[in-house]
Amino acid sequence: MRGPAETSTQERPNGRTSLLFREPQTLAALTEHALAERIRTASAADPLRVWVPACAGGEEAYTIAICLLEQSPALAAQRLQIFATDTDDAALALTRAGEYPRRALEGVAPARLASYFEPAAEERVRVRPQVRELLSIGAHDALRDPPIFSRLDLISARNLPAHLTAGAAARFAATAEFALRSEGRLLLAQAADAAPFLERFVPLADGVPLYGKRPARGPIPPRSQRSADELAAELEAANAALREMTIQLRSLREERAVLDVELQHKVRALEASNDDLGRLIDMLGVAAVFLDPDQRIRRYAGSAEALLGVGPEDLGRSIAALGSPLTDASLLEAVRHALLSGALTQRELNCENQRWYLRRIRPPALAGPADGTVITWIDITPLKALQQEVSRIAELEQQRIGQELHDGIQQELTALGLFAQNLREALAPGGEPRELQLAARLTEGIALVNRHVQSLARGLVPVPIDAGSLCPALAELARSTAESARVACEFTLEGEVRLPNSGTATHLYRIAQEAVRNALQHAQADRIAIRLEARGGTVCLEVRDNGIGLPPRTPSGRGLGLRLMEHRCALIGGAFSAQSAPGGGTRVAVTVPAAETPH
Repeated sequence: MRGPAETSTQERPNGRTSLLFREPQTLAALTEHALAERIRTASAADPLRVWVPACAGGEEAYTIAICLLEQSPALAAQRLQIFATDTDDAALALTRAGEYPRRALEGVAPARLASYFEPAAEERVRVRPQVRELLSIGAHDALRDPPIFSRLDLISARNLPAHLTAGAAARFAATAEFALRSEGRLLLAQAADAAPFLERFVPLADGVPLYGKRPARGPIPPRSQRSADELAAELEAANAALREMTIQLRSLREERAVLDVELQHKVRALEASNDDLGRLIDMLGVAAVFLDPDQRIRRYAGSAEALLGVGPEDLGRSIAALGSPLTDASLLEAVRHALLSGALTQRELNCENQRWYLRRIRPPALAGPADGTVITWIDITPLKALQQEVSRIAELEQQRIGQELHDGIQQELTALGLFAQNLREALAPGGEPRELQLAARLTEGIALVNRHVQSLARGLVPVPIDAGSLCPALAELARSTAESARVACEFTLEGEVRLPNSGTATHLYRIAQEAVRNALQHAQADRIAIRLEARGGTVCLEVRDNGIGLPPRTPSGRGLGLRLMEHRCALIGGAFSAQSAPGGGTRVAVTVPAAETPH
């Protein structure tokens, strides 16, 4: 047995059919002419109101909503109200879902399909939320129940049976006359029998089943000209008006009941979505805090309570008042920066308990800063441990290759160099000039290759560096670079540099080494400056050159050298930047937290 969401548009409850965008000429006459003035004058205080009785699967209600929005895209929920009612719970469920087979929209313009529908399950589409939100959906029998709506601009009764019984037609005609404004419109099906409605309605156009209310009767004659029968008739009319007001009050109460049902449905859907989102955040182990524009805590979710120590008593307080290491003054500065830039910012943080967290600050969306800011913390400690292990393995492999170059290839090259020198000396007494020249070139070539291998081995074998020996190591790097590459390379130190551990010092040295290598091999620089500076609570390493600058980015992103430097910087929780300098050349900069000053 098929559920409500699987019912075809050709198989509706009570045997009715209701297709999307049927009778386009009728829809055009309705939206472009009959309701054109109300579309223009609708406002939040006086919204355009539509009732679709016997809504079936909701196609008629959504069709009218889309056609009205196409006439005036500015029509929002405050200016357009559409009431969709039916007696069948399955039909109401279909309308609330707003989901239909793709074949039901065959022939619909691609632009309309893309604007107002989105893909659902296989071969199905769903109306977009901005259209669904215009509908208020509830149970009501338009042929038997008293009228529950008033001040309507349109009643679309195209889903009602074409030939109603005399009693049903009379009741619905009276209901429609009561519910419509004086300028309201009644839309029937093309095949409907309009005769029962002509006592209260008049046709408005040939070929289109669109009707308006008949004009009211003329004014009542002055009291002096009234007879006793006229006074009795007036009293009867007053009683009728009172009964009509009573019916109208009852209709308003029942209309409110329909709106309450729709509101409860939306509240339940919102609560379900919030619960699903909360479970997802908990499962991902993410701590999330939502701030208002004044950086006060509006809401928190996930592991925020355990990680940050936030609780219900902190709602409305500044996030800086939490006192957590993860919510210090630098966080407030980062939030202000995110608000000004309008871009997502993120940073890796290393806590005292050796846990690593990725902090992301998402500024308000296009709606503006009134929406506040979202901050998330994601525990990336396992990822950092994996990165460090990969880095350690790479260092060991690099050391092995360097050792093999030094102990193997370099020794063999030295032996070959000696053999070439001996050959040259043996040929010297009576050798031909050409043979002597070839022997000399062979000797020089082997010596040159030997020097290159020696330089590679020196770069690959790790230099033992601890937190206190980085400055001498960088000074030696500048000296050896100037000597071997015959370029101007100098090292400067500013302030008292204090590093937290030897791992940070080693990675900083490797970054400087890689930056110098890039400057020589790729930037074709002849001047390199290495600078190490203590700046507040941070240590800044900078390598500048006067080369040709960075090449344009390729589709694959940065080059291997830059990626290695950026990766090393991330391992020690630093901030990395590499850019072409304004006056030419390249500037590579790394900023890492300094070691705490002992008390």
